[in-house]
Amino acid sequence: MTYRELLANAAKRLAAAGIAEAQNDARLLLFEAAQLTFAELLAKYEDPVPDSVESAYKNFIAKRASRLPLQIIIGKTEFMGLEFMTDGKTLIPRQDTELLVKKALEHSEAAAAKSLLDICTGSGCIAIALCRYGSFERICAGDVFEEVLSRAKENAVINGADGLIDFRRSDMFDAFEGERFDVITCNPPYIKTGDIKDLMPEVKDYDPPAALDGGPDGLDFYRIIAKKAANHLTLNGALFLEIGYDQAREVSELLAREGFEETTVFADHSGNDRLIKAVFKGLPEK
Repeated sequence: MTYRELLANAAKRLAAAGIAEAQNDARLLLFEAAQLTFAELLAKYEDPVPDSVESAYKNFIAKRASRLPLQIIIGKTEFMGLEFMTDGKTLIPRQDTELLVKKALEHSEAAAAKSLLDICTGSGCIAIALCRYGSFERICAGDVFEEVLSRAKENAVINGADGLIDFRRSDMFDAFEGERFDVITCNPPYIKTGDIKDLMPEVKDYDPPAALDGGPDGLDFYRIIAKKAANHLTLNGALFLEIGYDQAREVSELLAREGFEETTVFADHSGNDRLIKAVFKGLPEK
């Protein structure tokens, strides 16, 4: 069987399994199985496939057809041009979250922000990307799960941020008592508990449940953030939160009640509300 035939058969199998990006996923898995670049694959398109490569590739395709995420099969994914390990222990970094990083970088440069706190850090992708591309003098990141923090630390090493981020086990803000930052970032769990069952299999079956479940209305973590973030931001400090597509109004109202102003909502590449930026202007009078 040639590479062309193998790829065509694999794409058909993935499409039959309901995978929208069947052709793309089939190609990426072939790159991995054969250890070929796109240009190298084109050059070998009509060549026979070695048995070892065919066997490894068919194993990959069988896993993907079962809806195991591509990123977990390969064991890594790209985020902001950096490489992150993906094995199901943390939420898989996704392109939508790059918007948060880009807007936080824009603000930090304009405001000369020097300190950053990333809560619910998960894989560490937000903190690590901001460390690599920003000019912060102090970066802290917290997560409640020790196993998750270990993965974030490994990702920091892979991406040249070893020792540059203060990772702490923390239930939201608990480990940062008395500390203030110029920027706080967070991609919290925000899926309504009842909606998780309706998510695509790659998400509901393989992302950690604790990284998805935002409570009955999806707002549990935003309530905590709105209430406590003000105690950890400098005056005129900025908060950047990833949100669900239908949560902008409710999250904005939660923040407004706690002294946040200049609230801005940003849409992702699909046109859905995805990010809120809010500035802390001082605690409101009670």
